[in-house]
Amino acid sequence: MKRNPERFCATDMKIVIRGKTDVGLERQLNEDSFGIVGDKGLAVVCDGMGGHAAGEVASESAVETILRLHREFNPPPGSDAAFELAGDITPEGRFLAASVRIANSMISRRSATDPSTAGMGTTVVAALFHDGLVSICHVGDSRAYRISNGMLRQLTVDHSWVGELIAAGQMTKEEARNFPQKNVITRALGVRPKVKVDIYEDSLQENDRFLLCTDGLIDCATEDEIFEISSSGDTIEKRLQRLIDTANAGGGDDNITCIMIDVLESGENEKFGTPVTFTFPEETDSELDAQDKVCDMILSEHNAASAKVADEDTDEFDTPDIKSGGGGIPLVFFLSIAVLAVAACATYYLNLGGARDVISSILGS
Repeated sequence: MKRNPERFCATDMKIVIRGKTDVGLERQLNEDSFGIVGDKGLAVVCDGMGGHAAGEVASESAVETILRLHREFNPPPGSDAAFELAGDITPEGRFLAASVRIANSMISRRSATDPSTAGMGTTVVAALFHDGLVSICHVGDSRAYRISNGMLRQLTVDHSWVGELIAAGQMTKEEARNFPQKNVITRALGVRPKVKVDIYEDSLQENDRFLLCTDGLIDCATEDEIFEISSSGDTIEKRLQRLIDTANAGGGDDNITCIMIDVLESGENEKFGTPVTFTFPEETDSELDAQDKVCDMILSEHNAASAKVADEDTDEFDTPDIKSGGGGIPLVFFLSIAVLAVAACATYYLNLGGARDVISSILGS
């Protein structure tokens, strides 16, 4: 899902969001997806995995589910437990985490019922800007960075083998770049019915910049390069293009997706003494049951929308006679007669093959 960039302005808070994706130099298919809901201050990046294009299915499903839940959404009866998450997190942050969990359920359910997508999964990093704050949820090794006060800071911890070694102090970032199993992830959406979701929340400052990206950028561009480009005075569109160009120049061996967010005005906010980080544990059985109700509603709405589109297509292309099965003469009959008439006229007046001479001699006789 490659959506157009949008601008978000709510009360006295103003941010600009732009996104860009590129297939890279070695892949034939782009399994990354990103989405933006400008009037909600929401940005989502996903990196799919799975054979036969299933990775693209997983990443698009995750993006669409999260975006859909943040648009107009009325929870179905009996689904309260899916959204009433425990934790000292803002209501908006809890809703974002709940939408990530539901995206996991959507992918897991399809993978279990559609053999062509068995084993598919996706990473996700999603940022929600609200009330002068930012809430960032992630699963997997797609990252969120903050560019502020002359520094580039990684806000997410990679859910990967390498990420865990770095977090434990057993490996440096420099060593990790050449580690053979650097892309082995330990957590992703869709691979299991339940999932842990990490969240980061903090207050915004004017002139903050945020970057959400897949590992196609991280693996082929250094953090020094990412910082230099992200903090430059270029337009946001040019910064995105430079990031992708740099990753391709560094090898381009994977899909590359980036979303950048510029905070023009942070607005009034609750000043956090320190950023809040929290891990929502795997769902309880009651939470899973509630999520199933939401998934059923989403699938029902999707099927209804698909049926409506099919009906509209039929109305547009079928004649009333054909559609009703009544006893009129099909339009195709009249069209065939008209085509034959035009061809006959053209043959006569252009005297093709001496047709006019032949016809004139017959009439004369």
